[in-house]
Amino acid sequence: MKLAETDESLDAFHEYLNFEKEKDDPARIQSFYDRMLDKHLDDENIWFDYGQWCETKLKIHSITCRVYKRAVRHCPYSCALWQQTLLALERSGSPVEEIDGMWISAQETISTLEDGRALYRTYLYMLRRRADATDKDFQKMTLVFEDGAKALFPSEGVLGFVR
Repeated sequence: MKLAETDESLDAFHEYLNFEKEKDDPARIQSFYDRMLDKHLDDENIWFDYGQWCETKLKIHSITCRVYKRAVRHCPYSCALWQQTLLALERSGSPVEEIDGMWISAQETISTLEDGRALYRTYLYMLRRRADATDKDFQKMTLVFEDGAKALFPSEGVLGFVR
């Protein structure tokens, strides 16, 4: 096929990936995503697509979480990948300590106001669901909200991000 001739071409990779997806063999699809990532390790779109495929088609939480953890290790600048990682961990029933540890790592990568708002919002919604499902104690949510307000809006009337 065309792939052997154009080993580095993303278009050829995507064409072949679609071919594999039509065959619907999960092992081959996973293997091919890994092959794509060997050549394009810092392509957040491939990581995002791989994670989404794992969530919607493969539906094995441990693999989905592993893919997203690898994704944020190679694309730590991607707000969308951090959000998906946190949500995948929550859906998989991962320990609260693991999710909270991942949140700390995600916070350290915030570089824009927009990303900061998106990540804080994702984590705050997770904390709300956690409180609703357990003891109804929203204190941690309040503290994280206040931390986000201070980090994203360091002084009244000034937009910015301070870390």
